[in-house]
Amino acid sequence: MRKLNLKITMLCVTALFAVSSMVTGCSKKKDDEPTGQGAIEAAVGTYKGKISVYEQIPGDNRWEFFDAIIVVSKEGNDKLKIAAKSGEAYSGITSKTFTVEAGAFFGQAPVDVISKIGSVEGMFAYYGSNKTITVVTQKQGANEIHYSFDGTKQ
Repeated sequence: MRKLNLKITMLCVTALFAVSSMVTGCSKKKDDEPTGQGAIEAAVGTYKGKISVYEQIPGDNRWEFFDAIIVVSKEGNDKLKIAAKSGEAYSGITSKTFTVEAGAFFGQAPVDVISKIGSVEGMFAYYGSNKTITVVTQKQGANEIHYSFDGTKQ
């Protein structure tokens, strides 16, 4: 009976070792793939596209602005600021700073950058494969202009 218990115990230990080896196998992730906070620079730049406002900008009665320029700049390790080019009819839209993270969210490579879930500023997404952004802001104050932007990196 004791030999049987020993054999069962050895079988269980062997099975546990085999399962743990499969679960903790090697990853295919390359060390040179940009991920994490340092990779948000991929989204930094100037973008040209369309702005749709959800309330009129003071002094202008348009709801859409084509060939609009948006500038994305780094504001910290995990923050990107989105602002309209100054001196334009759409320059009155509200600048927003998003807390973001980088990763392969929309494919394997290159790096994508998105706003963190639950961001009260709205939604920011940079698609690394075609170097475009989509921004949808949320109004956080009475004087803010709520808008969306879709554009391509210049």
